[in-house]
Amino acid sequence: MGRRKQATTDVKRLRAALAERDLELVSVSEPSPDGSLGATANKLHLVPGPGGKPLYAPIPVSLRIQRDESGNIRTVTGDKPEASAVADATRFVETLVANNSLAEADGVAPPGATHQVEIDSKGRRILRRRRFSVSRWGLWRITTMSSGASQRPLVLRRLAPLLIAICPHAACVVARGTVSSADSAGDA
Repeated sequence: MGRRKQATTDVKRLRAALAERDLELVSVSEPSPDGSLGATANKLHLVPGPGGKPLYAPIPVSLRIQRDESGNIRTVTGDKPEASAVADATRFVETLVANNSLAEADGVAPPGATHQVEIDSKGRRILRRRRFSVSRWGLWRITTMSSGASQRPLVLRRLAPLLIAICPHAACVVARGTVSSADSAGDA
């Protein structure tokens, strides 16, 4: 029990130290023979936001962390996101804005908004995912998981009640597709 508590404390210390470098710890691997740690984190990187306002987007990075004898971070490598990842994040923010899927921190989220701007303790605008959305494309992808083309409508009819129960918005999405919620009740 003591070893587990120590590991939890080490992760908390590591998380706090990385946060000072604008890194949000996601996972940590076991120490390597040289004593370094591998970790996955999200780097808060500045990208152009809506209306020209700066926005920090979390971009995944792979880290190698060297610590001293007391457990303090000595060096961190791999904390700079690749240029292609920054370009992807910029396009992603543009897509969120174009599809009205981004809510401002002080505003009411528009219908279908999946992301929101959050203001952190330093006053920075940070992109955060708040919810998921069921789309017609998502339903089509679910239906193509079945093995045969003739099974697709049946799979959609069987999934419709579940999707509607999880997300009421799915009722209108399913109705626009090949089946309505009324059709699905008879196939259960």
